Amino acid sequence: MKIRLVQYRDIIDCMRFDGSYHNADVNVYDSVIRKHSQHQLSHFCSEIFSTGRNKRTYTTPDFGYPYLSNSDVIAADPFMSCKYCSRKYDFDDKAVLREGMILTGRVGAIGQTSLVPSYFEKAKAMGSDNIIRIVIKPEYRKGFIYAYLSSKIGRLSFWKYATGGVQPFITETMVGLLPIPQFSQAFQKEIDNLIQKSITLRENAFNKLKETQNLILSELSVNISKRNFGKVSISDILQSHNSRFEANFHISEGADIERYLWLHYKCKPLGNLCTSISRPNIFKRYYVNHGITFLGGADIFLATPNSDKQLSKKKTENINNLLIEEGTILLPRSGSIGNVAWAHAGHAQKLASEDVIR
Repeated sequence: MKIRLVQYRDIIDCMRFDGSYHNADVNVYDSVIRKHSQHQLSHFCSEIFSTGRNKRTYTTPDFGYPYLSNSDVIAADPFMSCKYCSRKYDFDDKAVLREGMILTGRVGAIGQTSLVPSYFEKAKAMGSDNIIRIVIKPEYRKGFIYAYLSSKIGRLSFWKYATGGVQPFITETMVGLLPIPQFSQAFQKEIDNLIQKSITLRENAFNKLKETQNLILSELSVNISKRNFGKVSISDILQSHNSRFEANFHISEGADIERYLWLHYKCKPLGNLCTSISRPNIFKRYYVNHGITFLGGADIFLATPNSDKQLSKKKTENINNLLIEEGTILLPRSGSIGNVAWAHAGHAQKLASEDVIR
């Protein structure tokens, strides 16, 4: 049982008498933070805004600019599965994500916060209308403010103001009301420096990944013309995995690339290069407040892999089969098929669902 002493004036201020409201973490933390805050977030900002919803013409990466959702901007590789808007018809300069902006979700993914690195702006990446942009004034430390807003207490602060029953949402005005605790300048500088270093490391990692991918593509020199029809022999169907009969398995760009690789290079099946390719069976989940972090199929692609779900260490069967080992290649078996994540220290010793192939 959670017990907390509440002052009479606290009840009068909110006109709520139920214990579940006053005992909620979001309200407990908020009351403490406000005692140590002199200003709201809007005091530190030159602008807090979101763009309007416009008609969008989606195209291929060769003819468009990245169009990022809130789930894209918090991913380790934001451009891996994002959509692209036409450069000719849909470029919106106001929607471009500028370096140093703090981004947070307006609908649904409330409290998911990220800091825009320089390569977003270089790619002229545009953000959706469901992203709220927070622009910090030059005289204040945006790295410190971002670190606070992305912390557990910061995320709870967003939910203090979120409203809506079926689909929770938050407005720009509500975001501006968030209290920002006052710390010493030395502490704020220390936090800001660490965040700036982390952003630099993220940019370097992104650039190195793209460099290696481009080297591989240039070395392969695969030039496949896209086609929508063709002929497939009965023997090809019978020899395919599970005797696949659907057209998009045999006649597709992916199928043509695979045939090209087998024809022009010495290839081996991936299974021959691995000690194992596996995923756990469906299992009963025991969620607890203090357990081991449990990642879903989308969580493995986050820049900082994390989840609010935690599983019991004692009750979860075969827990060792669920643990992620550093250096493992992870990919979902359904949904965003083709997206791949490298398990680093942020994944290690966390759990992943049965939807994730190791």
